[in-house]
Amino acid sequence: IPVDIGMDPGVVAPAVVFSQHLPYCHKHGVKDCLHVLDEIVVDDTPLVKMLALIADKMARRGWKKNRVFLDPFGGNSRDQVYGLKVSEVLETAGFDVVFSYDPVETNILNGIESVRSRLFNVDGQRRLFIDTALKQNATSSRNLTRAFAGYRWPERKTGQAAKNNPVHDETSHVMDALRYTVVNLFSAGGVKIL
Repeated sequence: IPVDIGMDPGVVAPAVVFSQHLPYCHKHGVKDCLHVLDEIVVDDTPLVKMLALIADKMARRGWKKNRVFLDPFGGNSRDQVYGLKVSEVLETAGFDVVFSYDPVETNILNGIESVRSRLFNVDGQRRLFIDTALKQNATSSRNLTRAFAGYRWPERKTGQAAKNNPVHDETSHVMDALRYTVVNLFSAGGVKIL
């Protein structure tokens, strides 16, 4: 099975979301269905160790490498162990790395709206499904199913303008990984040709 990866490669709290895009999902009866199959959320793990965790999970699950979706800023940041760009390390490991510099797609609010529209679109269809094992195995707010509940906006203080982006905390990394997958797979008009 070809499986895509959304990745927030931060060293302190990196996160990976494994997913599969189905042009038509017979199980759910919808087009452009995205199934989140698994995740990796760990602490203090440099990219080289994340790659080993990714490879192990993919081998155990029988998944084939497909694409890694990144934030363009994270993809072009330097790995703290070898000093190489994150995208270069992933490409060397055999991944097809995908990210966009399009300001519409890199805008956090647009990305959040893209994820939301997969959960419930204007036609009332849900096109984002998360494996039930992720909910059963969630042990912290960093796990995807719990991160949805913990994802929040900063409190507005009297006399200050409202902040446009959500709070950057333990829930944001896995949510970012999911957002990178959605914005790089889907455009406002539907599926992108990658």
